[in-house]
Amino acid sequence: MSDYSPQIERRFSSARNDFADAAGGLLDYLCDTTFNQPDVPLHDEDLFATDYLQQLEGYAEALHEPLVALDGSYQRLEDYARQWRRFQAALPLSEPEFEWFMSIPNLKSTDTIAELEQKIGYQVATIVAGGIHRVVSGRELLGRWVSWRRETGEFADQGTLDIARDSLAELVEIVVPGTPLLESYAALRR
Repeated sequence: MSDYSPQIERRFSSARNDFADAAGGLLDYLCDTTFNQPDVPLHDEDLFATDYLQQLEGYAEALHEPLVALDGSYQRLEDYARQWRRFQAALPLSEPEFEWFMSIPNLKSTDTIAELEQKIGYQVATIVAGGIHRVVSGRELLGRWVSWRRETGEFADQGTLDIARDSLAELVEIVVPGTPLLESYAALRR
């Protein structure tokens, strides 16, 4: 018997499902390699994936109680936190860059490439990373994101995209146990 009311259980279930949907959406985009054309600097899928990443970050913050409530222990929460750190470490952004990138307002998957480039590309900020103040630009981070998704440049042969994919798949299983693997991820792993 749960210690929570049916209304709270539904809210917790909804929070877990929202996270799993965003993680699945991002994972699906990260598994799609059909657009990996070096001569195309930016693709819709690159920007749609950033939208899912922003959604995922928002949902991730609200999972503490829903995960503990799932089985009454903190083990699931610890597993989740470990996979979340592994996922973030695999991204082409440092933690301060990630936090700043996720704070860029009003990114929507319905925006055109030009609108998203404008919203992201012209943003500039000073962050602290590794004990040093650094100026970062949305254009630079977006370029790094695209190179990482295509596994080109400094990200070639690094395997960090695979680490991120595997972490997302694990996160979905932790948050919503028994969720079937996405076909795009299963096909990539064959």
